[in-house]
Amino acid sequence: MRGRLCGWVLAALVAVALVWGRSATAQVILPGPNGEPVEMMIMGMLPPSDLSQQLGTTVESYPQSAVTLSNVPTSTWTYGCSATSAGMIFGYYDRTGYPNMYTGPTNGGVAPLTNLGQGISGTPISGSTSLIATENGFDGRIIPGHVDDYWIAYNSGGPDPWEALGVEHAWADCTADFMGTNQWKWDYDESGSKDSNVDGATTLWTYDSASKLYDYVPDASYGLPRTALCHGLRLFAESRGYAVLSNYTQRTDNKVAGGFSFLDFQHEIDSGRPCMIQVTGHSMVGVGYNAPTNTIYLHDTWDNSVHSMTWGGSYSGMALQAMTVLVLAPSAGSPLLATTPSDGGTLSLGYTRLGTTTSASLAAENAGTAILTGTFPAASGEFGPGTTSPISLAPGEDTQRTYTYTPTARGADGLAVTLLSDGGSALITLAGQGVGPLLAADPAPGPDLSLGMVFQGDVGSALLTLTNATTDPDGGDQTLTDLTVLWATIGGTDADLFSLVGFSPNMVLHKGGSIGLTLCLTAPAGAPVGSKSALLTFCTDEGASYGSAGQLVEYRLTGFVAAVPEPATLALFALGLLGAVARRRRRSQR
Repeated sequence: MRGRLCGWVLAALVAVALVWGRSATAQVILPGPNGEPVEMMIMGMLPPSDLSQQLGTTVESYPQSAVTLSNVPTSTWTYGCSATSAGMIFGYYDRTGYPNMYTGPTNGGVAPLTNLGQGISGTPISGSTSLIATENGFDGRIIPGHVDDYWIAYNSGGPDPWEALGVEHAWADCTADFMGTNQWKWDYDESGSKDSNVDGATTLWTYDSASKLYDYVPDASYGLPRTALCHGLRLFAESRGYAVLSNYTQRTDNKVAGGFSFLDFQHEIDSGRPCMIQVTGHSMVGVGYNAPTNTIYLHDTWDNSVHSMTWGGSYSGMALQAMTVLVLAPSAGSPLLATTPSDGGTLSLGYTRLGTTTSASLAAENAGTAILTGTFPAASGEFGPGTTSPISLAPGEDTQRTYTYTPTARGADGLAVTLLSDGGSALITLAGQGVGPLLAADPAPGPDLSLGMVFQGDVGSALLTLTNATTDPDGGDQTLTDLTVLWATIGGTDADLFSLVGFSPNMVLHKGGSIGLTLCLTAPAGAPVGSKSALLTFCTDEGASYGSAGQLVEYRLTGFVAAVPEPATLALFALGLLGAVARRRRRSQR
């Protein structure tokens, strides 16, 4: 069942949202495509009257670690922040292999890098284009366009100017048309009267969860034509003759766990794709990042400078809310990167025994129609190699690079790496798990292991239990977790008096298996009296490949050899004992 609000409630929300030129999230909730509700965001932030007080940090120069896209145009606010942001994104593509995005007469038919849009002063900025909003008499146009048919004044509702004439221009050539910006056409509360969009505003829809909302448009019952911010990006690209592989909006991870992350943002930039940053009531364009400081670089639609903000933070007091992503199909004559595993996948290096190395290959293919150049990424930590490797592939060619995993401890390890190319990028997670045997001994190594006092001509003993205590998985290969006790030696001055019974070289203990060994101290008749000691050493394959020398375990064995008492001494001892027993009996009879 559709979620809906009464018309007067929605009108009040929208009025509050847009007061003083600041838009906010309006609590209009509609049923989503998978049954999960979607929420409305009204994007329409007018530039502050005092830019010097409101702008985020202006970037004068980038640090060496920054990664940026150099061909994204800048623009001042032109009939809506979302339409202006979309214009900058499509202006970038116009300059990077999609030349039909802008075909007007300005700048030789190529989107300019500054002042992309004409602004709203009434006199178009010199050298600007109609890519954001078309207008009669501007940029070669001689018929009514977007501004003529839809614009009255900032924050104005309808009816739109075209309605008085009864003739509306056909959507074409500008982002504001296809995104529904400024157009008074929709009734989202079903009150019977229109409520969206006021001038300057564009409607954005998103889940209030970590899910991606792909290409959503409300049902036709809310108004026609069916469009909104994200869907409008697709419509514009398709109107210019280009195919769209994907377009979606997703809440950011500062708002919902598992949402669009800083790593996801880096991936979009690394793939050569500027994306739309959605803060409270305002759209901007992300053009780069600096990973060490969690900084993102952006064009804010208010001036022609580059600005920055911290991922998950706020810009000019507006909190980060969501990201909108557009992925275009490669244009004709372009390289296209395809990888195995695919973008976002995992290259598994499996269970790896400590002390050994496993490997797996990342494959790259040029599925496009032009030469592809790029770079296999370097690995780090337990993963290798630690260097990059260049790629150059003709159309249809493929290559691969082998990555290694050498665990240093038990447990799972992972490393995200990005393969960069001029045909796109691929974010791949290298993954493996360190496993191996684990020796547990009772008694444990450390303090002296004493076999006590042994009389001459007698043997003393102690039990030593060895257990393979590992619980690591082995994937069906027992050699990953089997414990081999390769050898045992007893050395030292008194080594000839000590022995180990029950041990055989190269004995194998499976997971959970154990064996009991007996340590003996043998005191021959006439053996010297006194303290005895020796060093017992085991060699196992813990921390090494199966059956290879690894961990050494040592025990200091101790004992005391005592002389056998003389018969007279034993007789006196026995008489003393009997006397003690007799005295105890007399006391008990009193």
